[in-house]
Amino acid sequence: MTRSNAVTAVGPTDRSLSDHQAVPARPARPAGTPSLKRLAVTGTAWTLIGHIASQLIRMGGHVVVAQFLGPAVFGIMAMADVVMTGLRMFSDMGTGPSIIQHKRGDDPDFLNTAWTVNVIRHGGLFLAACLLAWPVAAYRDQPLLLWIIPVGALAVLVRGFISTAPATLHRHLRIRTLELFELSREVVRNAGKVVFAILLRNVWALVIGGLIGGVYSLVVSHTVISQGRNRFCWDRDALKHLVRFGRWIFIATALTFVIGQGDKIVLAGFLSDADLGLYAIAFTWALAIPQAVRAVTNRVLFPVYSLIADRSVPHVRRKILLTRLLLLLATLPPLCVFAIGGGLFVRTIYPSEFHGAGWILQLLAFGGIFRIVEVTMSPILLAKGDSYRHMLVLISQAVLLLLAVAVGGCLAGYAGVVVGIALSHLLNYPILGFAIKKYGVWTPLFDLAFMYGFGLPTMAAISYFD
Repeated sequence: MTRSNAVTAVGPTDRSLSDHQAVPARPARPAGTPSLKRLAVTGTAWTLIGHIASQLIRMGGHVVVAQFLGPAVFGIMAMADVVMTGLRMFSDMGTGPSIIQHKRGDDPDFLNTAWTVNVIRHGGLFLAACLLAWPVAAYRDQPLLLWIIPVGALAVLVRGFISTAPATLHRHLRIRTLELFELSREVVRNAGKVVFAILLRNVWALVIGGLIGGVYSLVVSHTVISQGRNRFCWDRDALKHLVRFGRWIFIATALTFVIGQGDKIVLAGFLSDADLGLYAIAFTWALAIPQAVRAVTNRVLFPVYSLIADRSVPHVRRKILLTRLLLLLATLPPLCVFAIGGGLFVRTIYPSEFHGAGWILQLLAFGGIFRIVEVTMSPILLAKGDSYRHMLVLISQAVLLLLAVAVGGCLAGYAGVVVGIALSHLLNYPILGFAIKKYGVWTPLFDLAFMYGFGLPTMAAISYFD
């Protein structure tokens, strides 16, 4: 398949793409350029290698830092991270997906306008973080957050000036360079955390490590991997597309925040810093494999799905089914093993004050089975340009998560909340299925076979060994 054949489909909310018909589509693939299949395979391999290496570095740093800092430190930082993540996601304009998906994604004016939007957005995020510091500190009754949140928000401000080079690498499936960039950032950031944890022995080690990682990303994105200097630009046609495509992305990412961080907000209302820290540690480990799968879907499957979106339904269905089959077979077995042995794992690598995270890790890792099946399906909507249905799916997921947490908490307290979080993706599966059914690629029997084929034996094993 050549790139000239890969015209991105226009969804119901993206009709304005026809405004740019004078702009040439992506050029045909030159002779000797790797095929789409080869790019997808190598991209997946590099994404998995890079993500696994990044996770090992991140988790290794996590374990080392835990030798010098107690669970309460992680609880304080978890709340600060909720604020930072929320601000980023509540103002996301979808500039990255726009660069990947739109046919003007290589146009300097389009790229520079997207960069300008990001700079303005992140400046607003920094100011918002400063304003939110006091109410969040009051909610948690933790005065340290008054200072941690504004200082940590400096990293958010810095990220606004990162060049569009990473998105361009993503667009052209130059995954190796992108993964090496992010891997080196992870090394620098975690090295900073470890060094300052040894020196300071307090929460500021984590804050400073985040700042170091942000500055490193800024410098490297404009020097080592940049293909041209970004400058301030205000292309009205580019802005028009960014706003139209991004309006649903904005709502979708706000809902993603509720899905990804709503549990911590709820738990922060009644858990101590130490207990919230244990939950944050378990959550981080439980998401290690699902996040690797999400990295593959975002880095590889989304652009690949976008390139084949105009093909016949049987062709697209066959390609997606084969890709998902290989990905699920590669990731679900180790996740199940992790769920079964999560308690032993925590007791082996962490000091005794962290052992309470073991049972939480087991339940959340079990829920990761349903999360992975869902994650491999979700890029289909955005690949079709259907950011509206993507938003509707996330609305349902956010609502179901909150309902599951509420019902679980009423029935079984803290343990019920964790169970509700673990099962929320299973509850949302039918909604996502109906959303993609329109495009003829929903495979319910295939998905249920994986969810229950791996889920039921894992649940039985967890009950037996515990």
